[in-house]
Amino acid sequence: MGDIDTWRGMISGIPIRVDIDPDDGTTPLDSECYGADMLEAWQREEWRYVDVTVSLDIPGIDRDVIGDSLCAVEYGQIPGIPEITTETIATQYPVPEMIDQAMVYAAELHSRLTAILTTWEAA
Repeated sequence: MGDIDTWRGMISGIPIRVDIDPDDGTTPLDSECYGADMLEAWQREEWRYVDVTVSLDIPGIDRDVIGDSLCAVEYGQIPGIPEITTETIATQYPVPEMIDQAMVYAAELHSRLTAILTTWEAA
């Protein structure tokens, strides 16, 4: 199934892409923290769970190489709380924390590529 939405922007000067995909494997029935009104809203498809993938938005770099993902993120209008939108996910929670992990992956990739290139140049 395709993306529900994609957000692109700059966060702290870093080009970021956030893909939001359906998470059809998680339901609020798996948890005891939802009241009847929240379950009814879920059944009316007013909100759902999504998978969030954060990647550095760098042309030519596969988003799966430098990124982080999180599943079972609430998305939509859950009764009693402010609506959770793509913008909310991208700028408040959980993306800012996920960017840190994506940056760790980018640094690791940079180190590995530098080592490979250094070995190749020495040969």
